[in-house]
Amino acid sequence: MECFDASAETVEANVSRVVPTDDVVLSPATGRIPKIDAPGGLMGTLSQRLQPRRSGNRAPVLTSDAMGVAAIVVDLSEALAVAGWSDVATEQCRDRVSGIVAAANIVSLNEAACSLLGWQEPAVGTMTLSAIWPDAARDALCGLLEAMRSPQRAERHMGRLRTFDGELVPVVFTVRQVDGDDAPGRLLVQCTDMRGLDLADEAMPDAVAKQRTLFRNLPLGLCRVNGDGLTRLYAELGVGPDTDLLSLLRSCPDVRERAAAACIIEDVNPEAVRILGAASGAELLGRSVAFAWRARPDSFIQTLIAGMESRSYECETNLTRLDGGTLDVILASASVRESGSRISIIGMVDIADRIAAQADLIRLQAQFAQSYRLSLLSELCTWFAHEISQPLSAIAASASTGHRWLKQAEPRIGEARRAFDRISSATARSQGIIERLRCMAQSHAPALNPEPLREVVSDALKLIEGEAKAAHVAIALEVEGTHDIVLIDRAQIGQVVVNLIVNAIEALERSQAAERSVIVSLMAIDGCARCTVSDSGPGLAQADVASLFAAQEAGSAGRTGFGLTMSRSIVAMHGGSMDIEASRSLSGASVWFQLPVVPASSH
Repeated sequence: MECFDASAETVEANVSRVVPTDDVVLSPATGRIPKIDAPGGLMGTLSQRLQPRRSGNRAPVLTSDAMGVAAIVVDLSEALAVAGWSDVATEQCRDRVSGIVAAANIVSLNEAACSLLGWQEPAVGTMTLSAIWPDAARDALCGLLEAMRSPQRAERHMGRLRTFDGELVPVVFTVRQVDGDDAPGRLLVQCTDMRGLDLADEAMPDAVAKQRTLFRNLPLGLCRVNGDGLTRLYAELGVGPDTDLLSLLRSCPDVRERAAAACIIEDVNPEAVRILGAASGAELLGRSVAFAWRARPDSFIQTLIAGMESRSYECETNLTRLDGGTLDVILASASVRESGSRISIIGMVDIADRIAAQADLIRLQAQFAQSYRLSLLSELCTWFAHEISQPLSAIAASASTGHRWLKQAEPRIGEARRAFDRISSATARSQGIIERLRCMAQSHAPALNPEPLREVVSDALKLIEGEAKAAHVAIALEVEGTHDIVLIDRAQIGQVVVNLIVNAIEALERSQAAERSVIVSLMAIDGCARCTVSDSGPGLAQADVASLFAAQEAGSAGRTGFGLTMSRSIVAMHGGSMDIEASRSLSGASVWFQLPVVPASSH
């Protein structure tokens, strides 16, 4: 038998799981052995508990279903008498151990012991200790027999027992003498199976090897950093749980540098070697981490604080490499205590490619923005030509009308004056269009002021009154509610209203509709003031609505779509929205936009 001693603390940790019950010696109920102050001491009490209500020469009974460990009662009285062990020193009895083992009888054992030894129906009373005690167990048995000399003493040893099929099972022995008049020379042997511990010890090298393999081959950089120097530094500085470590490290660069110098690299994997710009791992081992944090000391401070608070930390930062370059990484740290040492595992993921891709994306977005500006410029030119042609046409028509009134035999001065007033209005409208275009080209911010939307709409209707009459289009204004104060650039929103109405007039002209009506309605809805322009034209197919905003030529219903994209952009800049739907009041289409109203308390 292989046998080796263990400290009392080690053995106690493995076997102190059993306590006496009313009828049995051992029970797993509480996990400890209580102190019993009874005649004969603990051994005597155990002996009494071992023999509940016996008659004649029946052996002690162990109740198997209450046992936490294997228990065996061995009678050594005859064996020791034959060997004369009581008269010689322990050192002189080693040659007699084989005889003692062969003569020692197994009196009883519990179910746990049968399971441990692989016995189905042991012939208790006829079996000797040699059946389970290997020949090489002499030293262990001599130590266990010391329990015979000291009844109050419990001997503990780690060793091995032989099972029914010859396997040597590692166990922890706890041996106590069984006291009592009818049980001289008997020992109670408790055996705790330690095969699980052996398996764990055997698996440990394999587990460590697997960990090392993972550490070496993971596709992210890993550093093992020893921070024992931080413990000494914190003690020197008097840093405690109440210390504002963040303020200390930010305000004292020398303390920060000493803290970085106290963190020593113990191990790195190949990816960490590449990330940190080293030629080999040996170039990093034993070096402090101070070089890596020169570009971002703030990240180092947060890593230290996380370690002080025993939590993990993750950030996107920039590390300085040994070759002087820098590298963008995602860094994660976790601090642990290992054999009393302060250890941090630092993980690093190289994101330089991602940062470069982001830079490429920004450049690509700039190119798209330039293309968009060119497209917008083309749209602006189209919109300007469309918008400016309306007042110019009105000017020409009004001038011709004025001249006709003046050329009559009796000049009609009043009619001519009204024609010239329309020329002035159209001229002002043209100037407004040009001014708006100049402001947009120069990226001037719109001049926002609280304005009643109904006044803006009324002014727009006055501007196109002549054009509407020339096209024989009747325009009606419907207003619901009184709260329509919106924060707008009056000229820009006025241009939007004019554009929507002119588009409706042109749609009616192209459609040859018998009824030519346009209704401009104002209403409050969901905290917004909504302006809707509806016409009596043929309307729009739903499939044409989305494309109408992007159209630069006439749509299927004759609607030009000129200015709609620009109008929607202007409305969006004011925090509003625009859409097209079927008209509810007329047969044609409705284009509406809405703007957030200004709270009444803000007027």
